Amino acid sequence: MGFKHQAFYKEALVEYISQGDTSLMFQHSDIYTSFTDWPWNIAFREMDEKYPGSKFILTTRISSNAWYESLCNHAMSLAPKNNVRKLIFGHYYPFHYKQSHIETYQQHNEAVRQYFANRPDDFIELCWEKGDGWNELCRFLGMGVPAEDFPWLNKTARKNINEVTMMKNRLLSHLLK
Repeated sequence: MGFKHQAFYKEALVEYISQGDTSLMFQHSDIYTSFTDWPWNIAFREMDEKYPGSKFILTTRISSNAWYESLCNHAMSLAPKNNVRKLIFGHYYPFHYKQSHIETYQQHNEAVRQYFANRPDDFIELCWEKGDGWNELCRFLGMGVPAEDFPWLNKTARKNINEVTMMKNRLLSHLLK
C-alpha cells in the first residue's frame, strides 16, 4: 500500500519499553510510516502522543481461544525461549499458562479500545476471521482498494508445523517452566 513498514523489531526494544524507555523506539519509528507486532503494539499510547493524527488498527482474532491457539502455534514454530514472550506474558511459552495469556490479551485489547473510545477517525478494530479486509481497511485509511486479494498470511488453519519441532518445543517448554 506504499507504506514504509516495520514489523517485529529487535527484542531489545521490548525490553527498553517495558522499563519505560522509549527513546530507542522513537529513533526507529521516525524512519517508518506503518508498524505491526512487538514492540509497537505495546507502545500504542506513546506512539499516539509522538505522532498525533496517526491511525491505529487493532487486529483481533475471532475469539480469545483462537488467539491463544495461534500464539501456541507460533511459539512452536520459533526458537525456544523467546524473551519477548517472557517480558510481555511472564513466560517463555504459553502452553501451561492459557488463562493468564488470555487475560493479558483481553486486557490489552480493552485498554486499546478504551484509549481510543472517542476517536473513531483514529482507530478501527478489524478481524480477518470475521471477513474484514481491504474494504474496511482502505475506507479507514482513506485509500483505494487494491485489485489483488487481501494478503492474510497467518491463517492458523494453513499452518503446517513440523511435528518434530512441535515435540521439541513442547519438551523444552516443560523444562523451562
